Amino acid sequence: TGDVHDWRCRVRLAVRGSRIRPKIGLFESGSHRVLPIPSCRVHHPRINQAADLVRQVMSDLRINPYVERNGEGELRYIQLTANTHPQPSRPTAEEYAQAQVQIALVWNAGSMEDVPAAARLEECAHEVWRRGGADALVHSVWANFQPAQTNTILGREWECMFGSSQLWEHPHQAAICYTPGSFMQANTRAYGVMLDKLSKFVPKGSRVVELYAGVGGIGLSLAQTGLASSVCCVEINPEVMEPFMLARNRLPEELQSSVSMHVDAADNMPLRWLSGADVVVVDPPRRGLGSEVMDALLHLEKGGPKRLVYVSCGWKALKRDTELLVESGQWRGTHAEAGQIF
Repeated sequence: TGDVHDWRCRVRLAVRGSRIRPKIGLFESGSHRVLPIPSCRVHHPRINQAADLVRQVMSDLRINPYVERNGEGELRYIQLTANTHPQPSRPTAEEYAQAQVQIALVWNAGSMEDVPAAARLEECAHEVWRRGGADALVHSVWANFQPAQTNTILGREWECMFGSSQLWEHPHQAAICYTPGSFMQANTRAYGVMLDKLSKFVPKGSRVVELYAGVGGIGLSLAQTGLASSVCCVEINPEVMEPFMLARNRLPEELQSSVSMHVDAADNMPLRWLSGADVVVVDPPRRGLGSEVMDALLHLEKGGPKRLVYVSCGWKALKRDTELLVESGQWRGTHAEAGQIF
């Protein structure tokens, strides 16, 4: 278990209400009514400060919150990411408390080419940066464009408006680069503990394959520790390639050529990745392993991986998948450990 308070370092909050009194928070259960949470104890305190900054700017500039019934309005959601481990050394309590925040404004427009929307977005982003940069609260301000009337929070288009386009975290030994469009663990302290524990189950010199790799945090950490002789990461989201390559370039030069990323679905002919590997690490979404990955793990030929490390965020899927693996006779369970990460 980790900290009870102040641990959540990435949040997505809905923006509703009026341009004079905007509301920023979460939807009440079973509804789309926004409940403001200005002092959430779970959030990193700087995230609460950043959310309040955006609220103040919206009110002062009369930015129109999104209206679901007719698809009108300007600001739909915000995504806030606290940069808690920007340096290789572990942060002190004071450094952790003073984390900068990457702010992403989810704008009700298709792109910056939407001129009226772009002018208002630039005005809002500039004011957030001007006010937040004065006390080093804001790491960067991004725009995400979501014009569709949908429950999907984020659109596909991103633009860095102010500040650094790279957010660096050092939860374990490797430097990991994130963009606002890439997945990251919301509890960075607990993620570092998990990476340390996971590394103990990878024999030195292993050829490692990481499926559902995200930006490659696990694979990069295993490479940095010197445990893996090679690392092959597979991730479906093309947004990860740039931050992965930036992070790989920070590895010692002699390790870089042995670490790779492939943008592809894990379920697309997974035996390509598993053949020749010693250890396979899977970190799937809550729904668990895809059917093709499961089938490949159940019918491995000689020369395939001898160890599977399964990192799960969904108990039902983990239970289902491990029962299938063990009952097949192909695998046997040797260790299980639970962590309260979120």
